[in-house]
Amino acid sequence: MSFTVTKMAPELLVPAEPTPNCVLPLSFLDRSPCLRYHVELIFVYDRGVGPADVIRKAASKVLVPYYPVAGRIVANSNTGEPEVVCSGEGAVFVEAYADCSLGDVKFLDGLPLAMHKDELLPKESNEDGVIFLVQVTQFKCGGFTVGIKTMHAIFDGVGASQFMKAIGELAKGHQQPTVKPIWSRDAIPNRQANPNPNHNQLSLPPGALPSLPAFQFQHYIIDISPDYVSQLKNEFAAATGRKCTEFDVLAAKVWQCRTRAINFDKDVQVHLSFPVNVRAELRHLLPPPEGGYYGNCIQPRYLKAQSEHVAEAALLFEVVDAITVPKEDATAKFWRWMKGDPREERPAAADTYTVLNVSDWRRVGIFDVDYGWGKPRSIVPTNDEKHIGSCFLLNSPAPKKGVRIMTNCIVKEHYEAFDREMKKMAPLM
Repeated sequence: MSFTVTKMAPELLVPAEPTPNCVLPLSFLDRSPCLRYHVELIFVYDRGVGPADVIRKAASKVLVPYYPVAGRIVANSNTGEPEVVCSGEGAVFVEAYADCSLGDVKFLDGLPLAMHKDELLPKESNEDGVIFLVQVTQFKCGGFTVGIKTMHAIFDGVGASQFMKAIGELAKGHQQPTVKPIWSRDAIPNRQANPNPNHNQLSLPPGALPSLPAFQFQHYIIDISPDYVSQLKNEFAAATGRKCTEFDVLAAKVWQCRTRAINFDKDVQVHLSFPVNVRAELRHLLPPPEGGYYGNCIQPRYLKAQSEHVAEAALLFEVVDAITVPKEDATAKFWRWMKGDPREERPAAADTYTVLNVSDWRRVGIFDVDYGWGKPRSIVPTNDEKHIGSCFLLNSPAPKKGVRIMTNCIVKEHYEAFDREMKKMAPLM
C-alpha cells in the first residue's frame, strides 16, 4: 500500500533577530574535502502538538546565536578553500503532512523504509552553499518526523547534536540554549604537510576528492541485546586483563563478519577506519566556556590486517585487540598526525571494497533531542554511501534497550553469507 506526503513550499527560515554580517574561516579539520556533503537523518517521534510551528519558531530563534548556520558556504576567491559568508539568508524549512499513521509505515523501522526517504527529507536547495535544511512531517496518529540535512563541514556529530538540542530547548520555552555556541575555527592550527609522502599513503590536495569506484551496497540491520555486548566485553577482559568499550567489540565483530562473508584471498589487506573525538586534545586551544564548540573535532583512525588474521581469529579478542591499540595514547597520535608524521597517514587501499568505516552515533547526544514531547523513538541515517562500506551503531528503537547495527557495506553476492555471520551474534533481540 502506498501513502502520500504533501509538502508545503520550502521557505527560508531567517534568524529571529539581526545577526552579524561577516565572513568566517573554517578550520583545517572542517576543510577536508571528505566533509563537503550533507549528513541526512530522520528522527521519529511518537507524538507532538503542532510540531512544525513549534520547531519553525524555535529554529529561527536558535539561528541568532548560531548565525553562521543561516549563512552560506562559498569558495574563497584566492585560495579556493571553503568559508562561511554570514549573510542571514536562512536555513531551508519544509512543513509536510502524511496521509497515514506512523504505524502504517512500521514506524520507519527496518530497511528499506516503508516510505521513501525523499518523502521525509527536504529537497536540496537550488541555491548552493545552504548549511541546514529541515522538514517536519506530521502523521495522522499525532506522531511526526524531523528530517534534517546538516553540512558536515560545519558540524561533526557532537556539534550537530548540540545545535539540534538547542532547537529542542527553545521549543520547550528556554530563552537561550544551555550551551553557548562557539565558532573559533581559526583557533585550530593547520596540519603540516608530510615531508616525505609516498604512494602507500593517501593524501588529498585542497578541494579535491579521489575518484573511487561505486558499489551497489545492500542495507542491513540487526539489533543486539545488552547482555550479549556485556558478554563480549567480559570475554575480552578475561583473556587480556584489559578493558574495552562496546564500540571496540561491536566494530571488531562486524569487521570479522564482513571479512568472512566476502572471503577475500587470505593475503589481502583489509582496512578498518573509525572517527575519534579529539576535543580533549584541542581543549587548550579553544576558548572557554568548554563544550560549546560545534565544528569538526574528529580525527580518522585507520588500521589494516591480513584478511586471514581477521577472518580466522578463533577468539574475537584478537580482533578487538587490534582496534584498542590505535586508540591508546590518543593525544600523542593526534599531534603526530597534525605535524604530518607519516606513521599517522591513512594507508591507501588498492581495492576500496576492503575498507569498512564504523561510526558510533549513540554517545554524541543526538538521541537526546526533545522538542517537548519526549526523545525520539528512533533515528535513521539515510545517506547512500556508494564508495566505502559503512556501519552505524545506534540505539535500538524504543522500547528496546540494545544496540542497533546498521550497515551499508556488502554487495548482493555476499549478503546471505554476511547475514549468517551476523546472526551468530546470539542472543539477538
